[in-house]
Amino acid sequence: MATHNTTLVVEPNVDELPYVLAGKAELTDLSRCLAEADLIVILVDHKEFGSLDTQRLTSKVVIDTRGVLFRE
Repeated sequence: MATHNTTLVVEPNVDELPYVLAGKAELTDLSRCLAEADLIVILVDHKEFGSLDTQRLTSKVVIDTRGVLFRE
């Protein structure tokens, strides 16, 4: 389980984060991130993010820099 100071990173196209993020961020899956994070920041428009169930985000602060959550 993440602590309040843990940065969770969801990146479906990599198996590990760059070494410069070692000890600063943790690569995880989308399900865990949605369950544990208080703040969600979407920085890329991967198809996995566009199909999110927005009901799972109602208790979170969400910053969607790519506009993927409400595309038609």
